[in-house]
Amino acid sequence: GSDDGNILLTLLAKSQVIETLAEERAATIPVHSVAFSSNSLYIGCRSADGAVKVWNMKKRSLETKFQPHNELVYSVSWNQNDSILASGSVNGLIALHMIEKQIPVCTLSSHPHAIKQIKFSPFKAEILGASCDDGDLELWDIQKRALYHSFPKAHSMNCTSLTFSAVNHLLLCSAGLDQKILFYDSAEKHIVKKVECSAPVTSLAFHSDGKTIAAGT
Repeated sequence: GSDDGNILLTLLAKSQVIETLAEERAATIPVHSVAFSSNSLYIGCRSADGAVKVWNMKKRSLETKFQPHNELVYSVSWNQNDSILASGSVNGLIALHMIEKQIPVCTLSSHPHAIKQIKFSPFKAEILGASCDDGDLELWDIQKRALYHSFPKAHSMNCTSLTFSAVNHLLLCSAGLDQKILFYDSAEKHIVKKVECSAPVTSLAFHSDGKTIAAGT
C-alpha cells in the first residue's frame, strides 16, 4: 500500500514493481495495510479514512468496498476459507465482512482502545486474535460473536503484534513496546514463556516450521 492510495505489486526476485492497482477517480487516501487471501484471488486492504476494500486479482478490479469504520483502520485479516475479511480500527471496533455476499456481518468491541493487529487462527476458523493499544491481547469467537478470552495487560505498553503458529495449534505469540515477546497456550489460556528484547517490538511473524519467530524492532 502507498500514500497515494494505490496498491503496488512487486516481484521480489527482481526487486521491482510490476503492476499498480488504482481505483478510478479515487481520492488520494493512504493505504496502510494489505493482505492476500489464501488462494491469492483477493487482496484486502484498509485505508486511512476507515474504508475496507477488496480487489479481485483475476479481474484486476475493485470487487467491493465497505465503510464499517469512521476512523483509521490498522489491520485486516482473512479467515481460513477466505469468506470473511476482518478489520480492526483505532476506536477499538472489529468489523467482519462477508465477501461473497458483499455485506457486513457484525462488529465486535470490548473497549475503546485501538486494535493494532488482528489475525485469524489457522486451526480454529472461529477464533480471531486482536492486539490492543492498552497492552491487552484478545481472542474472539466470531461464531458466537463474543470474547473467547482476554489477557488483560499482557504487555505493560502497546501490544503491537500477534501471530499464530501454523504447526502447533495451541501456540500463540504477541509482542509489545515493553520489549517483550510472549508465548501463550491458547487452549489452557495462559502465558507459557516470556522473551526480553533489547528494543520495543513492533511486528512478528512465525516461520513455516511453526516454532521460529522473526521480530521487528
